[in-house]
Formats: sequence, structure tokens, C-alpha cells
Amino acid sequence: DVYKRQFMAGITVVAVPVFAPGGRLVHTLVVVGLSSQMGAAVVQQLAQVMQREAADLARLQGGS
Repeated sequence: DVYKRQFMAGITVVAVPVFAPGGRLVHTLVVVGLSSQMGAAVVQQLAQVMQREAADLARLQGGS
């Protein structure tokens, strides 16, 4: 899952969980930026890249 939301006025946060084997949350990848610089296309691209990185980190830990 990807959490995308305007955190406070003018700030956008994109967060992606990283799970260990067994589904335990072990890390969270987070990007924080100015909403004026992070349109929908940028947020979507960041989310996709972050999901791939989260999956790679989970694999390194023996997760899925």
C-alpha cells in the first residue's frame, strides 16, 4: 500500500511500508515535499519507485 495525502497545507507526504518475513513492519520509506512541486504525476511516479525499493528491501530481509 502507498499512503498519499496532503499532510499539512502546502506539504505532501508519500509513504510506503517495508515488511519483514511474517508481515512485521520494519521500515517505512517516506518522501516529503512541497505540494506545488509534487503534482499528481510526480506523486504517482514516486510511489511506484518507492514500492519497487520497498519490495527490494523486503527481499533482502528474506520477506516478500
